[in-house]
Amino acid sequence: MNNNDIMSYNGELFLDILYRDLYKNLGDSYKRGQKNKEGSIREYLELIEKMHDKAQNSECKKEIVKELYYDKYVIKKDNLPQSLSNDDKEKIIKAQKDRLGEWIDYLSDKNTLYPMWAKYWILREVLKMGAYNARTDRYDKRTKTTLNPFVEVNPSVIAKCIENISELLGNNRQSGQQIRKKIGNVSFERMYIEYQKKLKGRIKTIDGRWVKYNYGNKEDAKILAKSLDGYDTKWCTASEGWAIDQLCGGRGYSGGDFYIYYTKDENSEYKIPRIAISINGHTRIVEIRGIEKGQNLEKNLIDILELKLKEMTFLNQNDVKKNLMIIDDLRELMLINKKTQSKVSLTSEEIMNLYTKKYGFGLEQDELVKEIMKRRNPIEDYRSIKNLGIDEKIKLIIIITMLLEENSIWPDLNNITFIDEEEVAKEAVRQYISVLKYVNPEIKCYKEIAMRAVCIDGLALQYVSPKVENYKELAQEAVCQCSYALKYVNDLDLKYELMNQENKKRR
Repeated sequence: MNNNDIMSYNGELFLDILYRDLYKNLGDSYKRGQKNKEGSIREYLELIEKMHDKAQNSECKKEIVKELYYDKYVIKKDNLPQSLSNDDKEKIIKAQKDRLGEWIDYLSDKNTLYPMWAKYWILREVLKMGAYNARTDRYDKRTKTTLNPFVEVNPSVIAKCIENISELLGNNRQSGQQIRKKIGNVSFERMYIEYQKKLKGRIKTIDGRWVKYNYGNKEDAKILAKSLDGYDTKWCTASEGWAIDQLCGGRGYSGGDFYIYYTKDENSEYKIPRIAISINGHTRIVEIRGIEKGQNLEKNLIDILELKLKEMTFLNQNDVKKNLMIIDDLRELMLINKKTQSKVSLTSEEIMNLYTKKYGFGLEQDELVKEIMKRRNPIEDYRSIKNLGIDEKIKLIIIITMLLEENSIWPDLNNITFIDEEEVAKEAVRQYISVLKYVNPEIKCYKEIAMRAVCIDGLALQYVSPKVENYKELAQEAVCQCSYALKYVNDLDLKYELMNQENKKRR
């Protein structure tokens, strides 16, 4: 049994102890054919992981998985105070769904390399935590009437918590009694609070220095992790174990040099981490990260990073060129921001770039893009661009659709049908079903497009105009594809009819 198998065994036993014999509550389907409870728990965790993996490749399945969590853990409208307006109630529900969705996306992402037992532990504990109570220095227990969103997803804090519990469990196979003694009164909530408390505010200065941590040097990795302790970088490198993996190799990392740019703290010591450059070996750039939201780079540090990259002549120059282009893109974004603030018209190229480019070095789109978007009308932007080819139109339509669906800053645009070209509508909906919501139902091929959409994904019914001819036929096909589509049938008589049909099939 290798170290990973031993750690998985200990982790699964830890879950069984922590959750009062998890094994007993799994159900016979998970126990059949298993010789021990650790094997059953492992099978249960593997099934959860497979369910999330499959959902990543299907919009319908992903939505169903998330809705299962939402239905169970997100506050219901009936449990909200009656004094709140409908808009306020919707905002509270949306905030909870958005944050829980972020946890599900993060923990099920293929690049989140934690073992499944650790992911299960983290999510189960997060689901218990309500609002932070400063008086008691604890999180209130989450109940069916808790109004607050779930706690924030913070990769650096998560890494610390998992590293801490992994050290307690050890690398040698443990007995239940040994683990029970080691974990004692272990509390994810307590760890989360303590690690959050260590996160310090940043001093806005660019005076700093670069420090190199050497490939394969375990002591350097420990020093690196310690230097990040207490700073809200949101880098998993803040955990010693992950820092060792990144420098020395392990858990999916090849290992390599690591550079950090530190600025001065309140004692004028170069201790505040601001930029990280991770290298594969000595020459290939793996990633560059900053400390803004999504691990993006602060704009006042662009010149410092650019100078450093140009000085590192030993690096693969294609990698350097690629990252210098990202810096150029960020400067372009800053110019777009100034023009938008001053209400100066953007060029067609700038508009296309704003909607189609990924700006920044982080895991997410740079926050400046979102700020700019708040001041723009995406449908007007689409209509203002001249001489767009069909492929460009389709790409832009899909992106605009995603923005309109995910962002509540344009509530007046959600009922506008602005896609009138048949060929563009057909291909755009084929590529991204939600586009159907913005297709003009008066165009000739609308019924054909709608039927094709619900045949692929029954949940597409939510985007079909209920006024279209043969709506009943479309609804029947949608429910046949995915019974959950019943939720989007607004006509009660039709809904009951389809529901009865589904019940008869089950019998």
